[in-house]
Amino acid sequence: MFAGIGPFAIPAAKRGCTVYANDLNPVSIKYLTQNARQNKVEHAIKIFNLDAKEFVREAVNMLPRNIHFDHVVMNLPAFSLEFIPDLVSALRGKQSSHPNKPADDLPLAKKARECAPSSSTIIHCYLFARTGEDPLQMILDIIGPLQLSPPTSAHKVRTVSPSKSMYCVSFSLSH
Repeated sequence: MFAGIGPFAIPAAKRGCTVYANDLNPVSIKYLTQNARQNKVEHAIKIFNLDAKEFVREAVNMLPRNIHFDHVVMNLPAFSLEFIPDLVSALRGKQSSHPNKPADDLPLAKKARECAPSSSTIIHCYLFARTGEDPLQMILDIIGPLQLSPPTSAHKVRTVSPSKSMYCVSFSLSH
């Protein structure tokens, strides 16, 4: 959702997955586009320059009913938590009310079908936690009311200051 210049998008595309990459910053989009071209994966990356909430609705509506996202990377640690309810709502809406479009309606659909064999979306949420804050509890406070399964994994990515660290907490969209 917050692709930047492509630190997650480019490697995923190089592994053969179709990637929907978004960033609000037009300069990031410029360099993401350049990086995709230089890495010869521009055919596998659909790039958006939208607000994250708008992007979620757009991306979900572009996919045929039988295609879903295997993974969503939320790499904006200061604000990712705020976007979880909108993301979950959009993804659940696709599962229940998306019009039945044939897969051939969309570019990249064949590749997406090949990269999306599982039945549940895994959300990888990067967040900051200060000393004394529990990153798992921070996620649980948001996904609990959404009736999602508890996180499947959590790890410390790095220390960003003496009192703050970055974490990645992953959870499934399934109940």
